[in-house]
Amino acid sequence: MPMLSRTKRISYYDTLKALLIALVVFGHTLGVFPFTSALRATYLLIYSFHMPLFIFVCGIFAKWKAKKSLSCLLVFLIFSALQILFKVFVVSPSQGYTFLDILKLFVYPRWGAWFLLAYAAYILSVWFIRKVTLWDILAAFTLSLVIGFAPFVNVCLSLSRIFYFFPFFLLGRWCGQNRNRFHNFIRNAQSGKLAPLFLSLAGLMLFATFLSLALYKGDIPISLFYGKYSYSKDFLDLCFGGRIICFSLALLNGISILILILIPMQPNNHSFSTNSFLAQGRNTLGASTFSIYLFHILFLMVFKYYYVPSTIPIGADLAFAILLTILLLGATSIPPLRKGANFLLNGFSKAH
Repeated sequence: MPMLSRTKRISYYDTLKALLIALVVFGHTLGVFPFTSALRATYLLIYSFHMPLFIFVCGIFAKWKAKKSLSCLLVFLIFSALQILFKVFVVSPSQGYTFLDILKLFVYPRWGAWFLLAYAAYILSVWFIRKVTLWDILAAFTLSLVIGFAPFVNVCLSLSRIFYFFPFFLLGRWCGQNRNRFHNFIRNAQSGKLAPLFLSLAGLMLFATFLSLALYKGDIPISLFYGKYSYSKDFLDLCFGGRIICFSLALLNGISILILILIPMQPNNHSFSTNSFLAQGRNTLGASTFSIYLFHILFLMVFKYYYVPSTIPIGADLAFAILLTILLLGATSIPPLRKGANFLLNGFSKAH
């Protein structure tokens, strides 16, 4: 996620980014455990909005930098190589991988590496679409719906995901280009005359989503929220209609989260001006999203491989997932990793 300079950080966005990266890590951590109905509903609720909103925030601060786009591709190659080395030499060393097999592992990204390809493409799109209009956003949503019919736009090079999340990036850019209007909307929803109504509706929206997911008796494909596959011939109506539902949930739940971040939306509210422990922790996470995103994946890969289900008491999965998430957030946001990740993101140069 793009970085703000130390003198321009805004507490609202740091808090939002801290929440989102924590949910990203928590969502990936939950995926390691067998799902109970409660865990499944929690997982689906998180995935209904966290990556669309994560990419929306990326769009708010996005600027055209060819060096950054190329850096994302380089980081993708580095971290994909680390994942592949772990798979080839640790997970299944006896499989006998050929050069073509290894090349396929690069072409079909796993474990979060897709975001690096997507972000590189989104930064590149800033050069082509200098001024975002609502028509651009509508066209992107339409293209994302239609592209699902193309079987070749699938997991290969994360093309499906790139198209799936692109509308949210454009929406973020539009809000960034109209930042005063966007900030006014958030302020009015949080502290205006109708604030109690907006806050109540936001809370109810998230609760209703969780309750619906928990009580629904049908089998909701978890991959529906990933945006990584083209439509299946067997479930064409479900997938096309499901994508519309996913977009609707992403927008409604995303707006709900934006309203519920109860930090004053003030352009001069610098997050580093406070000394409270909570604020410092929030700022550390908000400023470390890229390092957390990269390195927690590597930690989880190792944990998933060596994890023994019998070592976790029955019913303690959720508590253990929360504890593991906290440990991962702390371990991957330490200064050396944060500086190293930003060094890579900025093309082997210090962030300015």
